[in-house]
Amino acid sequence: MPRSFLAPYKFEIVGSSGQSFFNFLDSKKNEYYLDKNDQTFLRLDSVNFQNNKAWGYIKYGKYGARSDVIDVNTRQITKTIEFNESVVDEYFYLIEYDSSTNSGYMVLQRIGNVGVRTALLKALTIWGLNIKIEPILLGLRELLNNPIMEFRIKVPKRPRDVDRRLEKLEIQNEEDIYVEVIIKSKKNKSLQLVDNLVDRIKQAISNNDLSNIGYIYDEKEEISIVVKVGRSQRTINIRMGKARTWIVVDNVKEIRGQAEQLLENIRKEIGGSNVRSYKLL
Repeated sequence: MPRSFLAPYKFEIVGSSGQSFFNFLDSKKNEYYLDKNDQTFLRLDSVNFQNNKAWGYIKYGKYGARSDVIDVNTRQITKTIEFNESVVDEYFYLIEYDSSTNSGYMVLQRIGNVGVRTALLKALTIWGLNIKIEPILLGLRELLNNPIMEFRIKVPKRPRDVDRRLEKLEIQNEEDIYVEVIIKSKKNKSLQLVDNLVDRIKQAISNNDLSNIGYIYDEKEEISIVVKVGRSQRTINIRMGKARTWIVVDNVKEIRGQAEQLLENIRKEIGGSNVRSYKLL
């Protein structure tokens, strides 16, 4: 089972939808959104309310590929998922809403490398809500003080010097080809090779300007840093001068409690220098 993470966001509703945000959510319970371009499916599966909070689960999945389902005990194919069928996962959400400012905070579950923020934003927009959702970055400087276990750079195109080295492979330089450089520690030891980069990132955070970190190949490159926090790890993602991070879910059965704690952390730090809000990636 892939690990789960919690991603914090702030949101703002622009203009008036003609009803309160929570009433809007309640009216969309069990409604689905189908994205034919991305071949994804989303449904607001449950909506619960208490005071200024709403929580529940979003069903989300992809379709468009035929695949077999195998019983791992018998090794036999038990069913086939057709092109128009989708396997869906449940994603927890927690929303705190301030009706006086028409804004608030949102915590969304992420399973492995898959999150629902983009799909949810599209669904809410199609359903008639003009909403902006932006990531919140909590305590990045403190995270960077932890041991760094992995550092990687993903460049969305092949640099010219790499192209020359790959000429013998006869690979065309298409837009969907990228180069990824990974520096990873062995035997659970921390890296000692990226101190200069970490110093530059910390300085950029202090100046609230991640665009001056410096690039190796291309200004659109994506930098990921994995740090060790206790027994778990957190991934810091910096892309095109923007940054975000995700919080590991210790126990998915207690995900609501951990999401509530994350909201509390946002309230405590949102006015301090440790929290920055960045434009969407």
